[in-house]
Parts: sequence; structure tokens; C-alpha cells
Amino acid sequence: MTTSSDVIDDAPEANNDDTALRSATLGGEQKRSIEQITLLLFITVPFLAVLAAVPLAWGWGVSWLDLGLLVFFYYL
Repeated sequence: MTTSSDVIDDAPEANNDDTALRSATLGGEQKRSIEQITLLLFITVPFLAVLAAVPLAWGWGVSWLDLGLLVFFYYL
């Protein structure tokens, strides 16, 4: 059984000069400082909110059992 290369031979060849000039990002390679600050806030604020919520909810909605289940399922 032989393989057929009809599809590959009929495909147009890409121009390497045109593809080298295109960029995947709209703003170039560098981010502005406002973008970096916004990204930092989107990452850190929810994490800090979870850390602050555990002591505030301790004894009312969070117990040692909940903490143990959290650790167990995190490592599972």
C-alpha cells in the first residue's frame, strides 16, 4: 500500500516573509504598566480574599473537618 501526496502537492506554498512580519499580540511584545497592575490585581485579590475569609468564617461555617477535607482533596 502506498501513500498519496496529492493533497500536499496541491497546497499553495506559504510566503515566509509575510508570516514573519505578523505578530500574535495586538500591542506588540511589551505590556503597559496599567496592564501589568491590572493583571496583578486580578491574580492577588481573589487569593487574598480566600485567605481572609477563612479566619472570618471560622467556627460559624468553617471547621477543622472542612480544613482537613480541603487539604485532602487538594492533594488528591
